Amino acid sequence: MRRGCGWHEAVLKSLELNPRLIILDVSMPVLDGLSAAKKIKEALPMVPVLMFTADASPELSEIAQSVDAQGIVRKAELSEVLLQAVDALLAGETFFPER
Repeated sequence: MRRGCGWHEAVLKSLELNPRLIILDVSMPVLDGLSAAKKIKEALPMVPVLMFTADASPELSEIAQSVDAQGIVRKAELSEVLLQAVDALLAGETFFPER
């Protein structure tokens, strides 16, 4: 039985594909995206991780940073800021809105 794209699949695909950037939803089946980000960063510490979420509160931004994610984007602003966030992370910068 397939459980959807949960943390386990995200980690396995990250190891298999060796991407330049990983984008994870904070809300994922089985294990949340923040926990998946932590596991991915343990395996691939040099690959930047961008989280996206419905509510990017300052507290959530702090939690994302604590698991070594390099950025966070609100779903409502996805079309407006996704490319800015991706460009920032690929340039070795971080992207955490101050709202």
